[in-house]
Amino acid sequence: MNKFSLILLTFFLLSNIAVAGTLDEGMTAYQAGDYIKAYQTLLPLAKKNNADAQYYIGGMFADGLGVPQNSGKAVRWLDKAVKNNHKEAAVFLGKMYLSGRGVPLDPQKGAYYISLSDAKEAEAQQAEETESNADEECD
Repeated sequence: MNKFSLILLTFFLLSNIAVAGTLDEGMTAYQAGDYIKAYQTLLPLAKKNNADAQYYIGGMFADGLGVPQNSGKAVRWLDKAVKNNHKEAAVFLGKMYLSGRGVPLDPQKGAYYISLSDAKEAEAQQAEETESNADEECD
C-alpha cells in the first residue's frame, strides 16, 4: 500500500469515527434544547441516510425547533426515516395525517403509517425471539 492510499484510508476511518460522535452530539444538543446546534449536527447525518437523524430533523421542521416550521420538509424527512425502518417516524407521520397537523387530513394515509410502525415492531420482536432461540440452542 502506497503512502497516499494509507493517508486516504486513515482519513476515511477518522471521518467515520467523527460521524458516530456527531450523532450523539446532535441528540444531546436536541435534548438540551439547543436546536440550532442539533440541526447543524444532525443534517449532514440525515443526508447520509441516518434514520435517527432524519427523524429528529423531520420533527424539528414539524415543530419549528431551530428552523422555520415547514410541514413539507417535515414530511419528506420523516418519510425518509420510515423508509429506513424508523418506527417512531412512522408513528409521528401517521399522527400528522390522522390529525391534519400541517398536512391534509388523510385518515387512510395516517392508518397506513401507523400500521407500518406496528409491522416494524412485530418484525423486531420476531428477530429478538429468533436470536434468543438460537442462543438457547447453543447452550
